[in-house]
Amino acid sequence: HGEVGTPVLEALAEVVKTNNRLRRVVADALDVARLEHGQWHPELQPVKLHQLLTRAEEEIRSELARKGLSYSRTGDASALILTDPEQAHRVLTTILRNAAQYTHEGGVTMHCAQQRGQCIVTVVDTGVGIQSALLPQLFAKPQLGHLLRGKGMSLYLARRLAKAMNADVTLVSSELE
Repeated sequence: HGEVGTPVLEALAEVVKTNNRLRRVVADALDVARLEHGQWHPELQPVKLHQLLTRAEEEIRSELARKGLSYSRTGDASALILTDPEQAHRVLTTILRNAAQYTHEGGVTMHCAQQRGQCIVTVVDTGVGIQSALLPQLFAKPQLGHLLRGKGMSLYLARRLAKAMNADVTLVSSELE
């Protein structure tokens, strides 16, 4: 087709980016429907937490670098946990992406701890925070208008997936900038 100019290449890159975002929204909506109708069951198996965290970190590292954000992990990630590795990866990357999306300077830290037979992974960021009035909506099922804009599904789905694997995703605290 010949040589393609920079403006066309930039427009095509934007089309690809939008297409990928819409594909994720549709896939997430289908997965929510499967979860809500009991048609999805996790394939639990023993997995090293360190491996899950490393994979999620690798996936998000370029986004953090692009924004000039720091990243670190602290604590003990040596636990062997019973989970669905693909869906646990999905949950972890959702949480990390969310932290990166709403952090404009500073960074993101992941802390791992084992308490009373449970493995607790905490993500701390220096992001903008959330208004206390909006906290109840954070993990709520999104309305159709938000879905069409690609907003609100990821945290709802992450919590539903975590609960299906006998875990949970919660917001411990938030301070509005």
